[in-house]
Amino acid sequence: MSIHSRISGPVSFYYLKPKDSSSTLPLFLLFGDIHFSYDDMCTNCTCEDEKNCCHAIYDKDFLKKIEKLAKPNRPIDFYIEFFGETEKVSTGPLHNFMEPEFQNCYKHTLKNKSNCPAPGIRWHYSDIRMSYTKNNIENVFESLFRFTSCCIDLNKTKSYKGVPLAKWLTSNKTTLFQVIPGFDISKKDEMHKIIDLIAESKHLTIDEFAESIIDFLFESKYPSLIHKQFKKQVKNSMFAEKSSIVKMMRDSLLNIKLKKIDKFDSKMFVQLKNFDLTGNYLPIDFFLLEINAIFVDLYLILRTMKKIDHPPSLCIAYLGNDHIKNIARNLVSTGKYEKVAFAKGTEKTRRCVGFDNVLEDLRSSLKIPNTSSTRSKSSTSSTTRKTQKTSPKPKS
Repeated sequence: MSIHSRISGPVSFYYLKPKDSSSTLPLFLLFGDIHFSYDDMCTNCTCEDEKNCCHAIYDKDFLKKIEKLAKPNRPIDFYIEFFGETEKVSTGPLHNFMEPEFQNCYKHTLKNKSNCPAPGIRWHYSDIRMSYTKNNIENVFESLFRFTSCCIDLNKTKSYKGVPLAKWLTSNKTTLFQVIPGFDISKKDEMHKIIDLIAESKHLTIDEFAESIIDFLFESKYPSLIHKQFKKQVKNSMFAEKSSIVKMMRDSLLNIKLKKIDKFDSKMFVQLKNFDLTGNYLPIDFFLLEINAIFVDLYLILRTMKKIDHPPSLCIAYLGNDHIKNIARNLVSTGKYEKVAFAKGTEKTRRCVGFDNVLEDLRSSLKIPNTSSTRSKSSTSSTTRKTQKTSPKPKS
């Protein structure tokens, strides 16, 4: 049987297990991506050498091997950083999961998924920033971010599609609002509240600000996808209380250190409330980018833990590297999980991560029969534990 030693595509990899081996909590395989390129992937990525097997993360053979770890009552969930088949990045390994051959995988109501490379896996989108059709508050945050980002680009080029910006604004301001991708001016009243929330952050402690964000999400007139998953948590579980969600938000904010918050000034908030296209919103834009990214992480964590008839035995996530680092940190900080393996690419092959004996350990941990393997349960477990001690630590 082939020993998988490398995975091509991700720049990092985390393997998390519940500290309590008798726990029904899922195991986690977390893969980090740096978007928009196939550069620096594994060289000689084949399985011709059974002791040095390499697969691309989107390879059908690899996904089939993962699929075999599922049981009818304990399936496997795979989360991708997209939300809907119209949302695609331009290039890169993550993009492969949005190719036509994968589209049927995400259609949970489709009974016949014969066209899906691994129909035995439950496939999910996770990027709630892009959930335009859900009409949720997280997407309103994203809508405001789309506006600030567009203004930064407009003021950098001083033009729109070759027309000087000053000339365009004289007669086409309303039209320009309509062509900003992902921006919905009809939600301006709620955006005003978000602007006030961000402005107030400069005067709050990190704990106060974390609580104010979660309160805002949970109390908004628009539904919150994070709140929806929170309400589905098992009673008395580690995320059953709102305080646990506030803690995740707080810890996530601490990790990004709220950069550029000291650059806030009252003028930019006044301009933003008026949706002034000439405003300098770089500090707010960066702030929104980070907050919106944290929303994705909280949503994914809560969704993996919600109460359902057939909870997963294993959750796999392939998202941007910063998302993966934050998700891993938050899960470990609960005290319920430990990191048993970690790997990241090298300078010359940064999209190539070590995967030594992980599949073997998964089979052992999930109690999947493997008659072809000569490795004992104890040896695979000890090998994985050894990986924990020798692998480089991720940067915080």
